[in-house]
Amino acid sequence: MKAYFVSGMGANEKAFERLQFPDSVEKVFIPWLLPQKAESFSSYVSRMAEAIDESEPFLLVGLSFGGIVVQEIHQLKKAKKLILISTVKSDAEKPFFMQFAKKTLAHKLIPTQFFASDKLVSYTFFRKLYNSKLPDIKEVFQFREPQYLNWAIHQVVIWNPSYTIPEKEYVHIHGDKDPVFPSEKIENAVKIRNGNHIMIMQKYKKISELIQKELEEVLPQVSYSE
Repeated sequence: MKAYFVSGMGANEKAFERLQFPDSVEKVFIPWLLPQKAESFSSYVSRMAEAIDESEPFLLVGLSFGGIVVQEIHQLKKAKKLILISTVKSDAEKPFFMQFAKKTLAHKLIPTQFFASDKLVSYTFFRKLYNSKLPDIKEVFQFREPQYLNWAIHQVVIWNPSYTIPEKEYVHIHGDKDPVFPSEKIENAVKIRNGNHIMIMQKYKKISELIQKELEEVLPQVSYSE
């Protein structure tokens, strides 16, 4: 069985590299695409979904914004299981500042170049936002084109799904110290103690254990590999 991975906003496959999956699971990373001019979210998701072979059962793994994307892909191509990490499942789970931005479009006042640049101010901002001890966060946040980031930030803010995914179809793993999507607003999730927004790179052993437990129903008698 294949597992298709979609990373956090601007992040590449390195965000997942420490996660352990069963030997019988083939990992396939779906890279971010550059959105087309005035492209809708549904159109973008459809293009991302083209990488998925639905002729056989598969898993979808999404981190942060990638978690939102895989939920939308799941509506087009049904996964055997959704693994959602550090993300949200509805507009109600978003923090107040995102709900405020949705009404006021305040997020559009932030210059996208701030996030896309290599300047120290941007680098420091990301480290504080994610509370990360990574040696070089720029190795992970590879997709920083202003066109992509401006579009992606807007999609996160305005996303409000018209569906509810049955609990049996997903597992949601979330840190209780997540500064981006506060855990107190997250429902039906397994909470990781002292987990921040990119706990996937720091608490990967615990997350891997939880994933293994979930996949025992899908893949009986599994063995692990890096």
